[in-house]
Amino acid sequence: MIRKFLLAGFAAAACVLWLPAAAQAQSAIAGVVKDTSGAVLPGVTVEAASDVLIEKTRSVITDGEGAYRIVDLRPGTYSVSFILPGFQTFKREGLDLPANFTATINADMKVGALEESVTVSGASPVVDVSSNVKSQVINREVLDAVPTAKTIQSLGQLVVGVNLSSPDVGGSRAMQQTYFAVHGVGASGTMVTVDGLITNGTMGDGAVQAYHNEAMIQEAVYQTAGGAAETITGGLNMNLVPKDGGNRFAGGFKFAKSPSSWQGNNLTDGLRALGVTGVDRISNFYEWNVEQGGPIAKDKLWFYGAFRKARYDKPIANTFVTPAGVPFPQGYQTCAANPGTCEQGVSDEKMDNPILRLTWQVSPRNKFAIFNDRAMRLRGHAMGALTDPTTASVKWNTPTFATGSASGPRRSRRDSWSRGASRSTVSGTTTSTSPASSPSAVRPPGMPTSARATTAWATSGTPRASSWATTRTATTWARPPRT
Repeated sequence: MIRKFLLAGFAAAACVLWLPAAAQAQSAIAGVVKDTSGAVLPGVTVEAASDVLIEKTRSVITDGEGAYRIVDLRPGTYSVSFILPGFQTFKREGLDLPANFTATINADMKVGALEESVTVSGASPVVDVSSNVKSQVINREVLDAVPTAKTIQSLGQLVVGVNLSSPDVGGSRAMQQTYFAVHGVGASGTMVTVDGLITNGTMGDGAVQAYHNEAMIQEAVYQTAGGAAETITGGLNMNLVPKDGGNRFAGGFKFAKSPSSWQGNNLTDGLRALGVTGVDRISNFYEWNVEQGGPIAKDKLWFYGAFRKARYDKPIANTFVTPAGVPFPQGYQTCAANPGTCEQGVSDEKMDNPILRLTWQVSPRNKFAIFNDRAMRLRGHAMGALTDPTTASVKWNTPTFATGSASGPRRSRRDSWSRGASRSTVSGTTTSTSPASSPSAVRPPGMPTSARATTAWATSGTPRASSWATTRTATTWARPPRT
């Protein structure tokens, strides 16, 4: 497993050497610099400084119209300085910059000695006046504070206007994807990206999404309306901004469990009258997640890694583990006639989810990052109602999701906004499904089984449209289904 994990990362790193330049979907700071008379000031050095930047400070120079734009910024708190010989230095502090947001910071500079400075503190912009996008940013504090199933779907339930095909109640959909819908546009119109690069699979017209480790998310952006040139659907567009490590070591451990004894029972007389003998519920659900980030070399090489292990057992409605040696039709009828005498059939699922991200500041002008996220799932007994768990359930080693990207290098930190930031990027997602073994089902008369074995494989990472200032190229790698 480790060998395959590393090979996927090295494949991404190798491809970056010959790909054309591209930029990631990140935040930006932009504006116009003028003097006190209202005349624009070209040639002003604008510096954005923050601890979330491995290079600490990123700078550009205003163009002939006094405009600037600092792109590809990580979410965090910034200070912005405006420097020009013959003028007082103007500094804006405490700027909170969320993901996928352009903060407009204009400056009025006064004539004065270079050693003089003006420091301004104020509320951070809350409206992106450069875009018509309607989005909701869920930051790390909210992700940690709100009890959810820790999936991108369960987080989507927190956003106004987002609907799910099946609600996630108490983690009941933690390992079975449910699909987004917004403004009437369903799963095929949903785009899921990591750092701006698409990770949707090609199965189901793009509806199948990767399983991402929630611990790696610094901020999640759910865009429900509007959009830029790269927004190609009217559905939900989501961008996950991954953690990057830092100049200090930091980590964490999470554990969650939902015992069956904490649940109620909604098997009502009305449902019994309709022939329901047992309802879907959670028998055993737990997961743990460990993460660690920090410097390999301060201000030079950062790392972030996490590992999630989850187990989810879900009893299925109207299924029974019948007595051994009794034909299933007779055994089922006996169990149905005597509620509580037979155990329900259980759909048991397991998942291991490692992730690794490295960020390397090669030089003051060049940065390189590599990222790999993999989800390995096993569904021991996939089945529906009225299925014999012993003979008709499906053992499903599917899918194996591997999402990786590599990016670098970036042009000079002092490039002006009109030229944009240049970046070479390779990204891909692979999904594979092992052939599932499904013996012939034995069922009561008139009660067809819903279990079905399927085999499929797909890759994702299709190039998408890019905005006027950037170019994005995505390359995918794939492997055939395992046998």
